[in-house]
Amino acid sequence: DGARNKLITSTCFSHVRGHLLNAQTPSLHSTAFIYYIAIMPAQERDYYDVLNVQRSASDDELKKAYRKLAMKYHPDRNSSPDANERFQEISAAFAVLNDKEKRAIYDRYGHEGLQGGAPPPGSQSGGGMPNNAGAGFSFNQAQAEDIFRQFFGGGNGAGFAKASSSGASPFGGRARRSQASNSFGGLFGGGFDASAMDSSEDIPQFASGNAFGRMPAPARQKRQPVVVERDLPVSLEDLANGFHKKLKVTKRLQDTQTGAIQTVSNVLEVTGKPGWKQGTKVTFPNAGDELNGQPQQDVCFVIKEKPHRLFTRHGDDLETRVSVPLADALCGTTVKVPLIDGSTQSLDLDYIRPDTFKLLANQGMPTKTGGRGHLKVTFDIQFPRQPIPDASKQNLRNLLPSQ
Repeated sequence: DGARNKLITSTCFSHVRGHLLNAQTPSLHSTAFIYYIAIMPAQERDYYDVLNVQRSASDDELKKAYRKLAMKYHPDRNSSPDANERFQEISAAFAVLNDKEKRAIYDRYGHEGLQGGAPPPGSQSGGGMPNNAGAGFSFNQAQAEDIFRQFFGGGNGAGFAKASSSGASPFGGRARRSQASNSFGGLFGGGFDASAMDSSEDIPQFASGNAFGRMPAPARQKRQPVVVERDLPVSLEDLANGFHKKLKVTKRLQDTQTGAIQTVSNVLEVTGKPGWKQGTKVTFPNAGDELNGQPQQDVCFVIKEKPHRLFTRHGDDLETRVSVPLADALCGTTVKVPLIDGSTQSLDLDYIRPDTFKLLANQGMPTKTGGRGHLKVTFDIQFPRQPIPDASKQNLRNLLPSQ
């Protein structure tokens, strides 16, 4: 690929330049100078410019810059022709600037210092650029992916989730911890535990090692990933208020050289926005099995709304049914209507028929425009369990209209 070829080519030029300039024959010095100028590759971008940071950038600033750019240019998320080259360039820049020794060499000698093998800081050396060509810096796709996994976990893109809805796009709001608990089994040949863990728990970030898992780019042909879908049950309260779930997923990784398969665990985090609907999909690219000769797997969680004992959802609106004794329905009463947030609202009624309903504005589900739907209240009129005594029947007939 482009970035790797640049590094290899630059290293070769540094070696040739060093040998020619050290030649004893004076004429070779001029020849070397002309040759070096004629074939010297185009100068690479400054690593600080690549990450868009100041030369005095702290470790935290470097990591923040890398996270942002790696998310933007990772080839599994960006289909532009130069995405892979930009991703490797960003990774190489971070690998150098995040290493104190390499950064010191780079700050003093630039790219050529890395390729030519400058002496470490503090060593005794002359004032010029050193010619130790034996310790050149190199970088490849596998190393770029290693750095990516250390930040985001799993395979390519495993730390990123994309959410989409079959009906409407998810929309904003503040998330809270989910109180639901779900479990699944047998996912990706391993196991899947969808217990909603408290977001305050310290769950270590997954990062697979170099011996297993991701293989060098030429060894695994890139194919369209297989999407593995699993339902993620969520309560209506969580869909109304937002939620945060930490899901433990196991996946199988196969070594390209030995064929050995290792099972590793990864924690995927799903943050639901208030108002999400059933059918909303949250996808983690390449978070599933990575087996030789098979396409990688995307893990997709499909939101499934749990049945509720009080409410039925219709889009952004909710509906609830309140029981009322026949006497109260005929004579009037005040009923307590339950709301999705756990509170109640009083509703005064003079007369209730079987087809009577009331609408409570802004007591439904959050909408993508920032408002809320309605709550429709219907009534279940309860008749007496025992027959009316004969002595009371005529009085009742006299009171009730015939039609």
